[in-house]
Amino acid sequence: MADDLTYKIKGLITEFTCGFCNSQAGYEIEFAKDSTWHDNEIGFLDGCVIAVLKCRNCGMLNTFIFKLIKDDYEEPFSGDINLYVIENPNILDPGYDEFEHRINPTWIEIIGQYPYGHKISHTVPDAWRQDLREAGNCLAVNAPNAAVIMCRRVVQRLATYLLTEPSKCNSQKLSTALKQLKKEGNVDEIALKALDEIREWGNSSAHPSDDETEINLQEAQKIVEFVSYIVDCVFPKRDSDKMLEELERTRKNRKDI
Repeated sequence: MADDLTYKIKGLITEFTCGFCNSQAGYEIEFAKDSTWHDNEIGFLDGCVIAVLKCRNCGMLNTFIFKLIKDDYEEPFSGDINLYVIENPNILDPGYDEFEHRINPTWIEIIGQYPYGHKISHTVPDAWRQDLREAGNCLAVNAPNAAVIMCRRVVQRLATYLLTEPSKCNSQKLSTALKQLKKEGNVDEIALKALDEIREWGNSSAHPSDDETEINLQEAQKIVEFVSYIVDCVFPKRDSDKMLEELERTRKNRKDI
């Protein structure tokens, strides 16, 4: 089972970002262990895997948690088992019995990484970077509400940053900042809608009501990814101003030669 786990983990984690140095230099699997199985409410078996990955750049250890789901029905199966595996790429161990024509597949998916590895541009301010890391670490310890609240904090920073005159807005009220942004007209409607959507999710996390369902981990993951994408749009990985200056300087130098 250990060899199967190592093989599957390498297949799932194709773009590893170290949570300590943010490098994508690759990794080595130092440890991988699966848990025992438990019945769930829908007739399947649940399990988990813990794996420790060593960053090839800084040598620090990153912990990953995976969820395993196993079909316990052992329904009769006929056909090409290789084709079945290709069509179901998340299968860890098909458990196929060629004589009984039965299959007991096991699926695996990433639940979290600690510390969370963000592909954060070097142009992003340190305070924003820390908020994004904290949101990711909340995901890693299965705290979706806390992750969404941290995302709202990032949007608060975004709104204030984008304002032409931040002093006119009460920085403690995100809704006020968004209204001021709309009034100024310097941010397009889709961007404003995106920021307001994250604000609404943040409000649901911070101020729950009896008629709302709890935010789950998958929803929180999407929100963290979305906020990270928005930040990347505001702070691109390449500084366009510096690139422009360099090109202009190079062109002028060519004329002087």
